[in-house]
Amino acid sequence: GYKNGLDAMFRMATEEGIAGFFSGATPTILRGLAINIGMLTTYTSYKKAMAPYLGADTQSNRFFCGALSGWTAATASLPFDFIKTRLQKQKPDSKGVLPYAGVADCFAKTLAAEGPLAFYKGYFTYCIRITPHIMLTWVFMDNVKAFLKKKDLM
Repeated sequence: GYKNGLDAMFRMATEEGIAGFFSGATPTILRGLAINIGMLTTYTSYKKAMAPYLGADTQSNRFFCGALSGWTAATASLPFDFIKTRLQKQKPDSKGVLPYAGVADCFAKTLAAEGPLAFYKGYFTYCIRITPHIMLTWVFMDNVKAFLKKKDLM
């Protein structure tokens, strides 16, 4: 183990080189991409679709469509989060071999052994965790934009 954060950084730099700082970054990047695609590609469309029912620029529309966008992002990103978590938690066997060689290997082995629904284990909990965060992000952003427009700063 490491003594502290600085010890970890120095040991990683000397033992693993610069690449050590990016070890395991791929699954995190993929999850981040999925959550952002799910979030950024849906909010405006949801707001336009719900405008006749909730009003074009109302708080109701912002909260409801923000929640829908959050739910979409959670649904799109959970398989990537699942794989990332599997890779992070894997332990080597008695010969020192890890169960998964990377993202694609983890995906293929999980799909073969557990089926496609395995990637959605913990769906409800994940949605409860991700949806409010994204909803509030959109509500905050829209309110700041409205305030700046009102003050002629945008």
